[in-house]
Amino acid sequence: MYSFIHDVEQVKRFHKILTPLGRDEAYFLSASARNKYLTVQERDDLSLGRSEMFARKLVKSNLFEEYIRVLRTFETNEGSYTTRVHKDTPQKCMVIYANINPSSGVQALKEFNTITNNLMFELQTNKNAIERFAHLDSELMNCFQRSMGNKHFIDVDFDIPKQNVNILMDFCKSMWAHGVALYVIETAGGYHVLMVRKSLTFNYNSDIEIASKKLANITDKGEVVVNVNSMVPVPGTMQAGFPVKFLDV
Repeated sequence: MYSFIHDVEQVKRFHKILTPLGRDEAYFLSASARNKYLTVQERDDLSLGRSEMFARKLVKSNLFEEYIRVLRTFETNEGSYTTRVHKDTPQKCMVIYANINPSSGVQALKEFNTITNNLMFELQTNKNAIERFAHLDSELMNCFQRSMGNKHFIDVDFDIPKQNVNILMDFCKSMWAHGVALYVIETAGGYHVLMVRKSLTFNYNSDIEIASKKLANITDKGEVVVNVNSMVPVPGTMQAGFPVKFLDV
C-alpha cells in the first residue's frame, strides 16, 4: 500500500496559502519517481527511466476537503505504480508534487488545440502519427501542467546541504528587509522559498546570485535558482522517506 500523507494539518496549511481558483482554473497535482533516490543496483533492476510526472490529477474546487480527497487518491494498492519493466515503483523514490499557482483551463485548451491541429496535418505525411491519438489524455494534462493562471507565487529552489541553512536564512532576511511575504518549505534535498508575487517591488535576482555564490564558495553540489516549473513537494506528504513540511522562520 502506498501511503504519502504524514500530517493533514501541514497539507491544510499549504492549501490555505494557495490563491483561490478563478472560474477556469484548477489546482494541479502529480506523482513523480526519481532515480536519485535509488541505489545503482535498484536503478538497473527497476529500469525506472527518466524522471517524469505521472498519475496527474486536477482539483477543481477551493474546498480543502476536495484537495485532501484528491491527494488521498495517490495512496493506493501495490501494483498501481510500475516501472518500464513492470516492477512496482518503490515508494522511497516517489514524490507528490503540486503546482504553486493554479492552472488555467482556457490556456490549457488553447495549447491543446494547437497540438491536435498540428497532429491532424502531420497525419498527411506520417501515417504512424495516428498512434499519438491514443495518448491525447496525457497531452491535455501536459497542457494543464504548463498553463499557469493566476501567478501568485514565485519559487526559489535552495538545493543546498541542510548544514548550510544560513544561506537560506540570509536570503530570507534580505527579502523581509524589502517587505517580501514568503513561506519556506523544507524538503528532502533542501528548501523552497515561496515569495508572494505582489509583495515583490524590486529586482530580487541579485539576492539569488549572492546566495548562489555563497553556496559555490562552500561546495560544487547543489544550486539556488528560480524554479521555473513552479512545482514543489506537498507539505504534509512524504518525499523519498522525508516528511515534507513548512519551516517556521
